[in-house]
Amino acid sequence: MGPTFSDREPSPGAAAFSLVEMLVSLTVVVVITVLTSSVISQATRMWQRTSHRIDAWQEARTAFERLTRHLGQATLQPYLDYDDPVAPTRYDRHSDLHFILGPAGSDPLPGTSGTGQAIFFQAPAGVVADHAHYEGLEGLLNAVGYYVEYGTAPRPDLINTPASRRYRLRETVFPAEANRVYGGGNAWLADAAGYSEVVADNVIALIVRPRSSGGADGVDLSADYTRDTRAPFIGAQPESSHQLPPIVEVTLIALSEESARRLESGPEPPAVIAEAFRERFRQSHRYAEDLAAVREALREAGLEFWVFESAVMIGEARWQP
Repeated sequence: MGPTFSDREPSPGAAAFSLVEMLVSLTVVVVITVLTSSVISQATRMWQRTSHRIDAWQEARTAFERLTRHLGQATLQPYLDYDDPVAPTRYDRHSDLHFILGPAGSDPLPGTSGTGQAIFFQAPAGVVADHAHYEGLEGLLNAVGYYVEYGTAPRPDLINTPASRRYRLRETVFPAEANRVYGGGNAWLADAAGYSEVVADNVIALIVRPRSSGGADGVDLSADYTRDTRAPFIGAQPESSHQLPPIVEVTLIALSEESARRLESGPEPPAVIAEAFRERFRQSHRYAEDLAAVREALREAGLEFWVFESAVMIGEARWQP
């Protein structure tokens, strides 16, 4: 009977690993593992930053396109009527609808001061609350508005982490059956908060500039970025009264998610943003200068941001200044 495995002696030429060789091999494996783990970790972080950057850009871009699409549908439907129903002297333009633009956070407009303008108008968005009775009526008029607000936003109950304070672009769409714009005055704007929702995070400014035409040849139709088609007047009716501007140039400035997270602070807007926009976008003829100054201030603060610009033609405008 031959020897069992345990009975065999190692051959004289067989070499075994020494303790030193084992330690060297183990060290090499550890170094390779650490280097590989570091590379994977860096690649993961880079992918996450890139993914967040793309998501933030896409969110701001989608909101910008939504805003400009609704604005292009703005309508007033003006008509001629007596200037005074009791003692008429002439015909004036009138409209039951309203187009109003002014600094965000200034009465009667909502928003956070220093974030540009808030704009409200009527457009056939076809949004209703009572779907059972009004579903499918795409041409129904809605009051629509946009503005930037700094603060917290409602979160689902299942999220327990603290709500983040951010700049956000908010959209207001009054359901057609709740459109109280008819009858004059600004009372209908008081309901804006109840129909408002966030459409994009990290939007720090919305600039709206009425113009006679687009490009360098256009003329500003408001010296201070304000416009109110229902503004009272004395004497002859101004040409702009109850008239939509033919062109509105819209600018949206948004931060990347990473930059916004860096600025996350207390209840007051971050000082670096407030300072960048201080005394900016108050005079229309300084638009290019103000935008260049804001860009420079944000770059100096090490913030990543995007600027979206577009000239929106309002198809229902009948005024050719």
